[in-house]
Amino acid sequence: ENLVNNPTVRVEPVQAEENLFACNFTRNASSRGNWDEYSSMARGLFLDPQGQVVMRGFDKFFNIGENAETTLEKVLQRVEYPVRVERKENGCLGLVGVAKDTTTKSGYRLRFFSKSGNTDYSKLVKKAWARVFSVTPADLLDSIYKENVTLAFEVIDTENDKHIIPYKEDRLVLLHCIANTQTFQITDPESVTRFFPDRPTYKVAQNEQQLLDLLAEAKSS
Repeated sequence: ENLVNNPTVRVEPVQAEENLFACNFTRNASSRGNWDEYSSMARGLFLDPQGQVVMRGFDKFFNIGENAETTLEKVLQRVEYPVRVERKENGCLGLVGVAKDTTTKSGYRLRFFSKSGNTDYSKLVKKAWARVFSVTPADLLDSIYKENVTLAFEVIDTENDKHIIPYKEDRLVLLHCIANTQTFQITDPESVTRFFPDRPTYKVAQNEQQLLDLLAEAKSS
């Protein structure tokens, strides 16, 4: 109800799904910086009619210095070490989850979503998944369901979704496994991540100076 009544949040039924709703922040939230607890949460957040989280993406995140809460000084005050610094691949966000389905042999069916659910972008997610798995392993499906996670991917499609940074080949890069909970949290269970060796490169900063050096390296890259 808080999401539905928030003027900076859009809640809509997901196409081709029953009793599933996609929550996303509005254009006004983005252009005017109208971020609060709910608009920051509503970024590819999927709920059932009772308000339970079925799938979800990342909470809204900001560049360093983008607003008053993310100045470098405040970021350094809040972080706890070690800090993992990940490479940002340049594709579109793909979200993959599973639903129980007794009509299928495995007992599950996959959901391939963009931030808004079944869209043209979700077709790219499904296409990228098919390049990795001709047949999805049953134990992968079982693990995603039992761990109750959403798989968040960077989907790189060199033909249909070109970005600023060019790539030579299509890729499906697992970013993280996100717990299907109201509060954003990463779980990354090994039972799921072992199927995806193509993960973002990252470095680890053990202290503030190492973090500052990595930030300077990224800024000048």
